[in-house]
Amino acid sequence: MLKPKRKISKREIKKDPFLEFISNAQKWLQDNKKLLYQVVFGIIAVIAVVYFISNNRISSGKEGEALLGKALLSQDIGDIENAKFQLQNLVDDYDWTKAGVEGKYYLGKMSFDDGEIETANEYLNDYVKKGNNTILMTTAYKILAEIATKNNISEEAEKYLQKGTKISENTVYHQEMSLLLANQLFKNGKINKAKKIVDDILQQENILFSIKKTAEELQGRIEG
Repeated sequence: MLKPKRKISKREIKKDPFLEFISNAQKWLQDNKKLLYQVVFGIIAVIAVVYFISNNRISSGKEGEALLGKALLSQDIGDIENAKFQLQNLVDDYDWTKAGVEGKYYLGKMSFDDGEIETANEYLNDYVKKGNNTILMTTAYKILAEIATKNNISEEAEKYLQKGTKISENTVYHQEMSLLLANQLFKNGKINKAKKIVDDILQQENILFSIKKTAEELQGRIEG
């Protein structure tokens, strides 16, 4: 006949470290039940907010891209005013999206083409702070350098061209930007730096004829 299980007294529990840990844990859970519920509900709330924000960003990103596409289509067919209007809405409503950032580039370039120099300068400077499209960034720095030149700020033009040359390093625009920088350095009296850039370009293989011609002309001015 099986003997009935002997009940474990509280004194014996205290003597056993493991059983004592279990007992203390149960007591702590019971005493802090309300706090635990609050923590769990808090975590669930945070997850819900993150999920909502993430979905909202994805939705806004798609809407911004659609608006950018419409604006560029309007530009392609020559409806510049409508393109500017759509881009302005894009920048105003979707500023934090990739499309919203690129919208500033297109507004800046359009403004520059229309002779609105100050507006172009503002939009393009905003764009280069957040942009990550290598081609657009290169062109933006090129235009900003032209604006600085128009405003007789030669050192600022040099600064923009240095940034444009660096960011275009692995693109087909690198030699063009390098020559623009060399030309600006020459204008700023930095002859040795300008000469080094031109010499480096002329030593490269498979150089385009137009690039080679411009480089040789600049070389002649530097050495002349």
